[in-house]
Amino acid sequence: MADTEFDPEGSDFDYKTALAYQMQPKKKGGHWGSVAPTSDDERIANDLPENSYVVLKGKQHETFDKAEAAEKARGSKIEKRGSRYYSVPMSKGGTASSRADGCAIRGKTRA
Repeated sequence: MADTEFDPEGSDFDYKTALAYQMQPKKKGGHWGSVAPTSDDERIANDLPENSYVVLKGKQHETFDKAEAAEKARGSKIEKRGSRYYSVPMSKGGTASSRADGCAIRGKTRA
């Protein structure tokens, strides 16, 4: 794990954020999750709806495409807001939502 600042455009993984949310790799295969919860402050600053997640893989990570596919399968879209990429729930029309779409802000996390 690197001590350098995470670059969302690079090929690394954001271990600092993953560890801050007490994430760990899966026992079988050692795979880390691709997203972590967002804080209330982060959602407000980036106009993110509830149930948005910060992407932990850099855009050039070798499995970023798999993260995009997994997030799409659960009804979300990865998009850049501010300096980071986020998984944002899609509205019924297939576009990413914002807080203005009527979503409340709470400190929930995805299971």
